[in-house]
Amino acid sequence: MKALWGRNAYETNNKISLEEIMENLKPEVKWNATTVRTLLSRLAEKNAVAMQKVGRNYKYYALAKEIDCAIRETNVFLEKVFGGSPALMFSTLTENGIISEEEREKILCIIKNMGGDNK
Repeated sequence: MKALWGRNAYETNNKISLEEIMENLKPEVKWNATTVRTLLSRLAEKNAVAMQKVGRNYKYYALAKEIDCAIRETNVFLEKVFGGSPALMFSTLTENGIISEEEREKILCIIKNMGGDNK
């Protein structure tokens, strides 16, 4: 998905080929073209990616926006690992020294600016 999002490929006029996707993935992933094609087909079945036949090949573009996927995956992770509790997640990260002082300050600022009755 990052290879598609990096090209703003969820705009249907910005379709990219399997070869372009492979080139974008090269620094991070050592998958072969068959593996990537299979993954793209599965993402298409889930309506996250669209593919259009152009000649003998396909061009791909993202249907799902990055922020929507991030929110969905965050919720799945939170539910699976922490029983849906953000407080448990933050306490775990804090108690294990995973959150730096800088990150802690950012999180506190976010919480402080959430609005509503949480002052």
